[in-house]
Order: sequence, then C-alpha cells, then structure tokens
Amino acid sequence: MTLTAPGCCRLAIIVFFSLASMAQTFAVADNYAFPFPQKTLPTLQRTDQLEQPGYSDHPFSENSDHSQIGLVFPTGQDFDGMLAPSRPAAPIDPATAPSRYKISAVISYNYGVSLYKEGKVFQALKEWKSALRIQPTFPEGQYALSLLSHLHGKEGDAISYAINARLHKPDWAAAAYHMGVLHYEAGQFAVAGQDFQVALNLEPNDPLTMNGLGLSKIREGHFPEAVQALTMAMARNPNSPCIYHNLGLTFFAHQQWEQARRQFEETLRLDPTLDRTHHWLGMTYAAMGQWTQAISSWQRTITLDSHHPQIHLVYYNLGTAYWMTGNPIDAQQAYQMALRNNLIWPQAHYQLGVIDMALSQWDKASQHFLTSLQLAPDWEQPYFNLGLVRYNQGLLRDALKAFQQAVALQPDFTDAQYHLGLTLRILRHDPRAFRALEQAAQAGHIAAQEMLAGMYANGRGTTRNLIQAMRWWHRASRGPDGDQAADHARAQLSRLRQQYFLHRENRAYAQELHDGFHAIQSDIWHDHSRVSLDRIDAYQGESIGMSLALRGRILQAIPLLVSEAYSLHFEAHSYLEILIQEGFLKNTPTQLAHVMKYFEQTASEGSSNSCRFLTLLYSPSEENRQHLQQAHFQPPSCRSSLP
Repeated sequence: MTLTAPGCCRLAIIVFFSLASMAQTFAVADNYAFPFPQKTLPTLQRTDQLEQPGYSDHPFSENSDHSQIGLVFPTGQDFDGMLAPSRPAAPIDPATAPSRYKISAVISYNYGVSLYKEGKVFQALKEWKSALRIQPTFPEGQYALSLLSHLHGKEGDAISYAINARLHKPDWAAAAYHMGVLHYEAGQFAVAGQDFQVALNLEPNDPLTMNGLGLSKIREGHFPEAVQALTMAMARNPNSPCIYHNLGLTFFAHQQWEQARRQFEETLRLDPTLDRTHHWLGMTYAAMGQWTQAISSWQRTITLDSHHPQIHLVYYNLGTAYWMTGNPIDAQQAYQMALRNNLIWPQAHYQLGVIDMALSQWDKASQHFLTSLQLAPDWEQPYFNLGLVRYNQGLLRDALKAFQQAVALQPDFTDAQYHLGLTLRILRHDPRAFRALEQAAQAGHIAAQEMLAGMYANGRGTTRNLIQAMRWWHRASRGPDGDQAADHARAQLSRLRQQYFLHRENRAYAQELHDGFHAIQSDIWHDHSRVSLDRIDAYQGESIGMSLALRGRILQAIPLLVSEAYSLHFEAHSYLEILIQEGFLKNTPTQLAHVMKYFEQTASEGSSNSCRFLTLLYSPSEENRQHLQQAHFQPPSCRSSLP
C-alpha cells in the first residue's frame, strides 16, 4: 500500500444542479454550471370554447417560459474530473541522501514508509513526526505528513506541511504538484494553476502535471489554455484515461458535444470501468438529443457502482431520459429509485408528480407536489403544477390559491399568470382576470394575448374596445401554425375582414374596423421600423415591407408585406400584385405560395381588390397563368369570375 492522495479514478462527491426552475433554489458548487437543452412538460392549454383547459397534444411543447424538466450535473471538488494523485512518499537511500539530512531522521522516515505500506498508519505517523523532531527542516517528512493529513481530511494541516516541504526543498516538482492538488481541491483554482505551472517548470515533460494544469484552466474558464495543456499531456501519455476524460469535460463545458463524445469514448476504450466517464458520456448524448444512447450510458454507470452514495443523481437522469423517449413508466421507476437513495430530494418528488399528471393520477401527483413544497417551500414550479392538478380535479378555488402562490414567488412566471387569469375568469372575477391576463400578454404569452383580446371585444373586466381587441388578436396571430390560440386569433381577424368587406353599409362599425386595422398597421410599423442595422426610409403609415423590397431585400420583405396587406394596407397589397405580375417570385415557390395564400384568403373573405387581381391573373393573356393553374391557386369565392 502506497501513500497517495485520492486517485484519479475516484468518483467525486457530487452536488446537484437542476436547470431552470430549480436554479433559484439550489446552489451549484462554485457556481460552475453549464447550459443544457431542455424540454417542457405538459401545461394547461385552452380549448376552442376558451373555457375548459386540457393538455397539449405534444408532451414537450415549447410554449412554456419555465422548463419543467432538466438533468442534474455531477460536479465536486475536482469538477468530477480526474486529478492524478500526488506522488507517494518514497524511501530515501541513506547513502545518497544530501549531507544536510540527519541519518537518524532518514531512518525514522524510511521506517514510517514501511509501516504505511503494511497498513500501520498511526505507527507511520509517529515515525514521521519523530523524523521531524530530529530534523524540523526534513522536507520528505513534511511531504509525507501532508499526504497523510490530506488523506484524512485535515486540509489545514496538509497545506501547512506542504508549504514547509516546498520551503525546504523549492526545486522539488512533486511537492509543487502536491500543493496544486491541495489548492485545487480547496477550490482555489487560480492558485492551483500557479502551483502546477511551477511543477511543470521544474519537470517540463510530466503529463500528470499538464493534466492538473488543464483541469485548473477548465475551472478558471480558460478554454484554449485547458485544451492546450491537456493535448500536450495526451501527447506525452496517450494511454492515460484521466487525460482523455478531462479533455472531454473541457469540450463538454463549451458545448462542443461531438468532440466531448469522442474523448469520453476513448477514455472508456482505455478503461471501461470508469463509472464517472459513463455518466458524462450519457450527459453528452443527452445534450446531442441521443436519449437512447444516454440511457445505455447511465445504465452502465449504475451497473458499475450501484451503491455509490450519490447514485440517485444517475437514476434521476435516467428517469429524464426515459421520459424524453416516451417511456413514462420506466421514468417513474427510475425517479422512484432516485428517491429510494435520497428521500428528501424535492426535484425527484416533483418529477414523479409530473408523470402522475401525464397518467391522470391526480391524487398521487398532488401528494408529490405537496412533498416538494415541504422540502423546497420557495420553489414556484410545484405550486404551478399543483394548480393544474386542482384545476383538473375541479377544485378551482384551490387551483387559484396555488397559481397565486406561484406568481407571488416569481412575478414574471407567465404561464402561472395566464392560468391565474384563466381561473379568475371562469370564477367570474373579471377585473382581476383581466389584470393577470394583461401581464402575461405583455410578456408575450400567446394564449393570454388571445384571451385578452376577447375580453376587450366583449367588455369583460374592462371597457369594450374593439381596436384594442384587434391589436391583441394581431399579436397573438403571429404565433406558429397549429398553436390553438394563434389559430383562433387569425380566424377572428379573418372574420373581421370579412365583415369589413361585406357589411360597409354599417358605417359606424365599418369605421371602427377600419380604425382597428389601421392601429395594427401602426403596430407593424413600430415593431419593424428597424428591421436591420440599416435605416429604413419609411415614414409612419408607409409600408415597411415595400421599403425593404425597394432596397432589394425581397425575401425579407415578403412576410412584412403580407402582414401589412392582411391589415388592409393598400400600398402593401398593390406591391404584392406587382411582385406577382412582374415575375419576381417565380423562382421562390415558398414565397409565391405565401403571397398567393394571402390573395386567396382575402378574396374568399370578400376583398374586391383580391378578386379583381386573381381574375386578371388567370386571364388568357397573363403569362403566369399556366404556372399558377398548375399550383391550383383558385379561391372559391372568385371561381365564378375566373375563366
């Protein structure tokens, strides 16, 4: 048995870090956290009747501002990296010992080394202290006592002995390296880097010192220097799994997933038993979205060390991977195993609650969220999900209290603000519902924008204001196709255009609609008047899209022109006609289809300008006729007017 510091294959003590919602609750060791792609779990969505919420069809919708699922990162005193051990205390040959060494001190020291190798630690300690009593400046004795103190967690003594060892033997590379290990594990990474650099100056070709320097640079955030040091170490010792592992960590820290994967796989080729490397390989696969491979890596981690005191972190990540691959039952079992190894972990209780929600097991979900809140009372996410559970159980007042708690803990939690407003609206507390929905809508929540528009249109919770309603419907309409609220907003604006085109005899209402669409035009102008760094020469009321097109930026202009034309901007409509007639869009079928969809839809809504243009477009003299007919651009309302 040799006296060493904790070795490079030791699994570091791990603390956990969960992304997004948990980031406010639990600290990360040394604040050294890494960004990671996340997905969200189901959140309450509105139905066509805009009253009774249900679940989104896709379980990982990106609509939520607050991610509800993440991974935990293993980290620790050496960033879960592999810091090579300090060199063991070695016996000294009295015949070659420096003349300043007292022979009796050397004999006591050597006897201590022999005793330690036999496992007689306390007897060894006595001999080394005896050597120092004989000769207080004996560096090897100081070094041995530093190693032993470090091994037994007495870091203050370890550093004190190490300083004396270096003081009395300043050209000893091993002592300088050992100081680097001590400072590194104490979290003093810059000082550790200096120690490793001193050791490297004394022993320029030592790969383990280069490895330590590389780890220090990782923790200091000096990516190029870390890569350089570890690459040099690898060149001098190509068979060291520690070095490959640390280089993998370096690439992982900077989101260079493919390079990290290659380094971790090479580490495991050299030593397939390194459980920490299997875990980081799993983290890398997860970052790349390769959840099946991540599952395999984490299963291997558990197989290698199922009794590690921090194995619950691996079970947690395994549960996340199962969930992401659509296996809620396996995910549930993995999270339960995580809890079996750590009963007071709020994040695992929360994840089990989310799975119970997906399985409509409301009572179980409620219990898990309540347990999460007992363990982490300042965490807003369980309050939000508890509100969803109570809502689905029909307990609206309990749901209201939970949503209020979530918003109180995090006022910019837009999903919670929206569901708070939705619940208040159903309970007929319209003014309060309006205020909550307005806050969520202003933060960009599409469903809140669409519902707020409806409240303006109907005068619920506020004074009726159709112009404001139209502006909010327009904002909501910019959401993606398939988004329920965005689709509904687009349908509302279509209905209003149809009323404007077909019912102008009601002059007061027609004027109100005209003013509403003009307000939308102004919103578009304000939102896009600085589309790029170049100044756009368009005054308020003029077409931003046309200004872009005249600058030759046709592809950038088309979406704006179409949006302006939908808001009854005559100049934008006319310019779209020109783009079609002059053949500017012949070679851009996607843009052509986008523009033709506008003409089709507005013609079907009753726009005489769109019907007139389509009739002209399909006339025998129009050179684009054959191309457009092949694409079947014929709106029903204009079909009788076309040849």
